[in-house]
Order: sequence, then C-alpha cells, then structure tokens
Amino acid sequence: MLEDRDAQGRLLSRTPLLMGQAHGRVMQFGANEAPRIIAEYRHGQRHGELQCYDARGQLLQTAMYRGDVQHGPTTLYSGGRVVSTQQFVDGLLHGDTVCHAASGLVVARLPYRLGVLHGEATYLQDGRIVRRAMYRDGMLNGTSEDRDRAGRLVQSAHYRENVLHGALCRYWPTGQIMEETIYQDGKVKGAPRRFDAQGAEATESPVPAPGGKFVRDFEKWVRG
Repeated sequence: MLEDRDAQGRLLSRTPLLMGQAHGRVMQFGANEAPRIIAEYRHGQRHGELQCYDARGQLLQTAMYRGDVQHGPTTLYSGGRVVSTQQFVDGLLHGDTVCHAASGLVVARLPYRLGVLHGEATYLQDGRIVRRAMYRDGMLNGTSEDRDRAGRLVQSAHYRENVLHGALCRYWPTGQIMEETIYQDGKVKGAPRRFDAQGAEATESPVPAPGGKFVRDFEKWVRG
C-alpha cells in the first residue's frame, strides 16, 4: 500500500499496489482527509467504478471503466440530485443520454451512437415534449417539430445535413398552417405562402401565433 501525505502529514492518496502498479481501490482525499475520488484499478488501469465527490462530500459523478476508458453507465449529480445519465462504449457515448431538471423531471433524451447524436432527440418541459429533432451521424437530418407548453404544434422544419432543406411551417393554435416557406440547401426558394386561421391563403402576413417567441428562445437554448 502506497500512501502520499502533505507537509503537515495529511493523507492525500492511498494506492494499493501489485507488482508496482495500482491494483484495487485507489483513493484521493481532500480537506479533513475526506474522499474526493474513489476508483477501482486493475494492473495500473482504471477498471470498475469511479466515484467523484465535491468538497462537501456530495457525490458528483459515478462512472464505469474498462481498460482505462469509460465503458458502461455514467451518472452526473448536482446538490445530491441526478443531472444526467449517460451510456459509454469504449470511451464513446453510445445509447441514450437522459437529462433532468432540478425537480427531477426529464428535460431531454438524446440518442448517441459512437459518440454522436443519431436518432430522434426529444426535449421536454414539465413532462411534455416541446421539441423533437431527427439526427443522423451528429447532424440534423429529417423533420423537427416544436410545440408550445400546451402541446400544440408551433413549427415544423425539415433538415438535411444540418441545414434547412424542404418545408418550414408555422401553425395557428387550431393546427392550421399559418406560413409555409420552402428551403433548398439552407436558402429560401420562392416566396413564403401565408394562410389565415381557417386555412385560406392570405395576401398579408398573419398575426404571429402564440408560442413563436417560445420556439425562438427554446432553439437558442438548445443550440447554446
């Protein structure tokens, strides 16, 4: 067993050794010799569960390792609450990442494949889905939908390799299309078509539907 101490004699780390390599439970300590990192090692490599704690002793992260790379579930915490759960395969995100609000409610489900988003990502508010977006190989590909807090469709758009390609539609609260704009490779193709709340094509721009600002704010949050 190898122990490391500071000039005042306080324990900083404790490492079990096998043939000169870390093998077993390795621990690093903070103030008052409280554990900060606890990790399982095998023949000098992290192999098994890792736990990280903050200065107050609250759990920050648990993760599984195999051959010194993350492999298996990882959970992140804040203030004792779960912030997100992730799945890793050979060091890459692979599987669903689930994000939680302080209330514990799920706010996002993000599908990963070999380190990049791949599949349908969903974002929620108060338990309701407010955005769906299709990804392929880390890029937006396919239809995305935005909904207001009541679950009504506000906007739909079609993407190809991260740029708008196809119809972008905004909707009235009744579900009728308010405005349709066609994009090709990220550029507007032709003039937008506008419709009144009864579905008749309008000659003037209609009043924006409730929820438009919500969509813009939400998209800004999603994209950072």
